[in-house]
Amino acid sequence: MSKDLEVKSKIYAAVGIPEYWVINLQNWEVVVFRSPTNTGYNSQEILSQGVIVTLGSRELEVSVERLFGE
Repeated sequence: MSKDLEVKSKIYAAVGIPEYWVINLQNWEVVVFRSPTNTGYNSQEILSQGVIVTLGSRELEVSVERLFGE
């Protein structure tokens, strides 16, 4: 993880943002951070395919492939 991304994710977690996504166009993947604490996120998942179900609404599913126009 880049230094900028690491700093940003720690700030987001510290203020309680429950879910944070980063789209990495260089590697064609989505990084999903969840379970915030005062020092960072407890969960980090890297996906290049499949479906992400958002925490805010279990009815919202996002296809990783579709994010990249596939």
